Amino acid sequence: MFKLLIHVIVVFLCFIQVSVHGYNTNYQLTSALFARHQFDTRPYIEIYQNIQTWRANHQLRQLANIPSDAVNKRHQLFWANFFWDNFLLEALLITPIHEIRHAEVGVAYGADSIGFYGIFPLIYGEFSNTQSAHICGSGVNLHTNLARKAYMGYLTGSEEWLFLNSSYISNKAGSMVYGGLLPFGDPYGYVHYMNKAGINIKRRDLVPYYILSTMFSGGFIHSIRSSQAYLCCDESSIKPLSFSGNGVEVFWPEFSVFLNPTNVSVLSETMVQSLEGEKHGVLIGIEHGVMGKSVPTEVTLGVNYRRHPVTFLSMVSFNNQTDYFFQNMLNYKWSPTYHLIASYKTGNLKTQRQIREWFFSRDILELGVKFQF
Repeated sequence: MFKLLIHVIVVFLCFIQVSVHGYNTNYQLTSALFARHQFDTRPYIEIYQNIQTWRANHQLRQLANIPSDAVNKRHQLFWANFFWDNFLLEALLITPIHEIRHAEVGVAYGADSIGFYGIFPLIYGEFSNTQSAHICGSGVNLHTNLARKAYMGYLTGSEEWLFLNSSYISNKAGSMVYGGLLPFGDPYGYVHYMNKAGINIKRRDLVPYYILSTMFSGGFIHSIRSSQAYLCCDESSIKPLSFSGNGVEVFWPEFSVFLNPTNVSVLSETMVQSLEGEKHGVLIGIEHGVMGKSVPTEVTLGVNYRRHPVTFLSMVSFNNQTDYFFQNMLNYKWSPTYHLIASYKTGNLKTQRQIREWFFSRDILELGVKFQF
């Protein structure tokens, strides 16, 4: 009930926000708000994303009031907001969800009990070494997954992109720093348990994957380019990096590193869309293991259909072992302000993508409303 109250307050605050610099900002309320178990992270993530969208929109309103020739003032406000959001506010918002995610994966593996030392979970139970490794790696995986969803949602039209998008920047950079650079933390626990399970992974081997997957990702490049365009030229909306030809546009891919129960994998995703008409698109994703046990490469294929007032995204992930995971998302634009949204996901609980999404049950159905201002 407390989470529902907080969420309603957040959405109420959104009503006083207005569209700025041509952006239409999305907030949503869905059935994910109602937790299916005590440590379900989905309600917290939805609240977190709405708060971050509100913050970004608030900053855009501030920046919109700065004259285009006031370069120093624009720089000062931009960097003040950048460090406040990505280092201070973001740490307060995402750190508790990061810790709850450890507990959630522990529950999925049959934890006997969960206690807390401050905000840090104490997970009690009998786990295999690979399960313990997955519990340790689930926190940094959360950041990686939030970042990739923000950017891919932008490419498919289900999410608006704010060039001050803390949800993307902080989570993508956070996964690089935490997963690749810090000399402590969850990745060390992940490597420890993987080695105990006889799976040879060295901590230093993770570093280049996290750094390169961040620096060369389409969303990270777009964040840098759009911020630079605003700071130097007062432009707040530019296209993501892409290549065009023969009536289609191919976007630069997003790269993501994941710490899985038996291997470390790299997921590469992109979208190809038509340059004319409603801009229908095809999503392509390939996830392959780079360290640990050999697992089948997973391929994701999807179709993104846009025709007013409907946007529909359907994807299937599969491998050569007949494992599968279907994802279907529908957005119906009921009015300029209100959208009805629905999502249905199902699979055999064996693909790495579904394990990251939700592996308490085969099926996930979510219904909700999106508010667009």
